[in-house]
Amino acid sequence: MSILIQSCINTFEIVVKKLNNGDRIKMVNINGVPTYFPENFNDIDCYQVLMEE
Repeated sequence: MSILIQSCINTFEIVVKKLNNGDRIKMVNINGVPTYFPENFNDIDCYQVLMEE
């Protein structure tokens, strides 16, 4: 996984090779307040596989 910081405030691009055919996903107007999601969906293993190189 790689994260590319843009010059625009609150904008960045993220690349997860196994998502979106390896194309960049542009995150725009991201707030500076940290956000957390509960882990009660029992799907962490599915997403962890995507993060492995």
